[in-house]
Amino acid sequence: MGLQALYIKKLYYDFGARRVVIDGNGLGIGLLDYMVTPTIDPETGDTYPDFGVIGGNNPDAEQEYKRFRTADCEEDAIYIIKANIPLNTEAHSNV
Repeated sequence: MGLQALYIKKLYYDFGARRVVIDGNGLGIGLLDYMVTPTIDPETGDTYPDFGVIGGNNPDAEQEYKRFRTADCEEDAIYIIKANIPLNTEAHSNV
């Protein structure tokens, strides 16, 4: 997951993204743990900051991850979606 977080952070900066959307269920929780902490690229030594969280459809998530923020935090860079039955239904209808 650490390498996945590194690649996502690199892509975020390469493309000038406003936010990264992560499914906060299942494996996404583990990825979030790496995204909200600073990441060091083992090949170059470059350091990527921790990413701040916006709660998405789960407002408690923002508070949960606030404790990891540092002075270098990339504020509001992650939008968490926690799928549930109504959200799944709406998503499938739209697709």
